[in-house]
Amino acid sequence: MSAQAPLTISIAMCTYNGARFLPEQLDCLAKQSRLPDEVVICDDCSSDNTVEILNAWAKSVPFSVKIVQNEKNLGYAQNFAKAISLCSSDVIFLSDQDDIWTSDKLEKMTSVFDDRPEVGVVFCDGLCVDSQGNSLNRLASDIARPGMVYGRPYYLYWKPICKGMHFFGCCCAIRKSVWDKIAPLPESFTHDLWIFLTAQAISEIVYLHETLTHYRLHENNTSAVSPDSSDKMTGEYFQTFYKTATGLFFYNHAMADDFQNWLGKQERSSQTAAALSFLKSEDRHFNNRSRCQRNIWLFFPLWIWEIVSGGYCRRLQPIQSIAYDFQQGLCFWSKNNSNS
Repeated sequence: MSAQAPLTISIAMCTYNGARFLPEQLDCLAKQSRLPDEVVICDDCSSDNTVEILNAWAKSVPFSVKIVQNEKNLGYAQNFAKAISLCSSDVIFLSDQDDIWTSDKLEKMTSVFDDRPEVGVVFCDGLCVDSQGNSLNRLASDIARPGMVYGRPYYLYWKPICKGMHFFGCCCAIRKSVWDKIAPLPESFTHDLWIFLTAQAISEIVYLHETLTHYRLHENNTSAVSPDSSDKMTGEYFQTFYKTATGLFFYNHAMADDFQNWLGKQERSSQTAAALSFLKSEDRHFNNRSRCQRNIWLFFPLWIWEIVSGGYCRRLQPIQSIAYDFQQGLCFWSKNNSNS
């Protein structure tokens, strides 16, 4: 029996005015213990010498480099979607322009795909570093967790959030066969969150608990996640989360709609069924919460229903949410009665 051919590797990189940190990351890519077969770089209308740096580097490395200059600015999410779609290898790594990779990142993460055909996405962890590359003594997964638990798209996480989970694109590798099933990227999503949510429904995700990326935090990061924002979210933001959860759900409802529409087009499985069931449950719960707070006739029966059916208990801050909705509903009822 002949040995299986090794998986081919692409790196999808996006650049935008990245001259300050780009050379260090390019050097990391060229020094990998398992070299990529190709690097696809989409530049999003840089006005500095980013493209000149890329062109010079492309001539110095032993693998294929494709540099695409966008005619108009796409933004980082759609630019990544474009770069990934232009890759031709079996496994595609996502690379920011300002991070620092360990020399064995491609080798270690690709070995997971080699050994486990059912795995569609692999995430490593990242060490947070400052603009000079000095350690901030925080892991990417640690600073991401508060945002995943209390943040904007919390109502999309149809699988329980476990310690070490995150969806930083710079720590991600995806099979091309999986990307082809989840593309195109909806405008409502970032590329990494879309990969994280959809890949779980059609494949397995592995978290490699090794810091194979140094996640550089500086004043020009596109990501809003930082140790400071993470600490703030676990502090003052958490204190009022029960008040804002319903509003956040409706404000970002387009994300839930896009995810639900995608799920409806997939082959029926226990995973897609579980995700659809979860989304419907979230929709029902937050619609009921909204009515509790604003509908004089439905407020009390819906409030009772969400208590006895476990709607509140399956979500964060159940006691505070129950009390807040009752207070809001009672105030609304009293106000309307006094105006009658």
